[in-house]
Amino acid sequence: MGLSPSDVRALPPPPGGVSDGLVLWLDSSNPSGTGSLPADGSSISTWADLSGSGNDAQFVGSTAATWQTAPAGFNG
Repeated sequence: MGLSPSDVRALPPPPGGVSDGLVLWLDSSNPSGTGSLPADGSSISTWADLSGSGNDAQFVGSTAATWQTAPAGFNG
């Protein structure tokens, strides 16, 4: 098996130094798990679990989740 640099990515360390026994890590700055933010206003159906446990959050229901980079009124 051969890997190119584009096939390998390092995950940032978990917040607060937590690592042992971590089973779910949903990073609001990286919902896709690729390091790229979705386009503002786009629908997302999965939020990647960065703990390595594969517990991705799956959105269900009739209304899709909409990604907003800066919702009106958020943080002032």
